[in-house]
Amino acid sequence: MTREELIKQCRYYTGAEKNPFEIEGGTKALLFGYEEAWVRFMQSDKEYINSCLDEYIKNGLKDFKSDDNIPITLKAILFNRFCHWNGYGDVVSDFKEWYNKYY
Repeated sequence: MTREELIKQCRYYTGAEKNPFEIEGGTKALLFGYEEAWVRFMQSDKEYINSCLDEYIKNGLKDFKSDDNIPITLKAILFNRFCHWNGYGDVVSDFKEWYNKYY
């Protein structure tokens, strides 16, 4: 996929060099950055994408929201980052709740 095709699948990252959510901070600013990283990794670091995807699937999320038009590899990156910042409790249920709120 081209960079432009990948960007079209993002909800927050538009291809802009500057994060428009940076001023207000918070979750939208993080999501912009995560989506930007996903676009970059999809083009240059398939090994990292695959390791995140393996983690995502091992946690039983393979079919989570499979009809929402968000690529599973992007969801895997989001799950990886969610676990990094929230790696306690029931991360799968917490991730689903967080994902439903922002996607």
